[in-house]
Amino acid sequence: MNMKQMFTKIKILPLENTLIHEGTVKRWVEKVAEYIQHDGFIKHPVVVTENSGKYIVLDGMHRVAALKELGVRDIAAYIVDYDKNVKLYGWDGLILSPISIHDSLEHFKNGRDFKIIRISSYEEARKLLALRNIYFFMMGKKEIIDAVAPPDASTHIELEEWISCFRSMEEKLDEAGHKIIYIADSQSLQDFRDSNAHVLFGRPSFTKAEVLKRTLQSKIFPRKSTRHVIPGRPLRVDVDLTLLREHIDIETKNQLLQSRLKWAWENNMVRYYPDSVFVFSD
Repeated sequence: MNMKQMFTKIKILPLENTLIHEGTVKRWVEKVAEYIQHDGFIKHPVVVTENSGKYIVLDGMHRVAALKELGVRDIAAYIVDYDKNVKLYGWDGLILSPISIHDSLEHFKNGRDFKIIRISSYEEARKLLALRNIYFFMMGKKEIIDAVAPPDASTHIELEEWISCFRSMEEKLDEAGHKIIYIADSQSLQDFRDSNAHVLFGRPSFTKAEVLKRTLQSKIFPRKSTRHVIPGRPLRVDVDLTLLREHIDIETKNQLLQSRLKWAWENNMVRYYPDSVFVFSD
């Protein structure tokens, strides 16, 4: 995609037509809203894909929720082809506070029809999770791994049951006051070994078809359920909050946005950086 083609994918959209697909954290929403209000503009467009007349947000849930809190009408978005241009992965959790895996899983089970099973290796745990034969797993510093599984460990767990169990465990961890940070599942084992975290929390991952279907059904995945990799996403577009609030038609707003992008291009303000980045705030 060349630069002019990218500009056509950066648009202002009605906020009411955007759908978030995973949960948000209230304190993060409040903090993002505070930043946006203070700055007076949206720095980075959220990333969306169009489906059935709606725009499903792939990245930027907290910005969407923050704009709704601020009573804004519209949002700046970057529209991508979900099938062709986006890769989908998952997140694992690192539990930073001291925690007994055995006690936590027994408390979670609490008479319910689950089994707690011992798994011989991280690779095996990851395989069982991919096959949906376990709900999730936990590994301590001695790399002893326990997992929560259905009564028949060979059962393929249905999606809604899988999500319900996984969400319930995270709620238990939240209630107990455990701090979790989220790490890309592809590097979580090494990051866990290198960190001071007490437990690696192996979490489920999902498919693009599941993301689309559940979102259009107004079903929300638990927070940090998906990790979308979007190549060449635009940053620092800096769309004025006043423009997003104005009661003028979307076509006019987009004409103004395109004029700004054209000006940035003509004044040599657009840069392409192929380097990896670390993001410290949404």
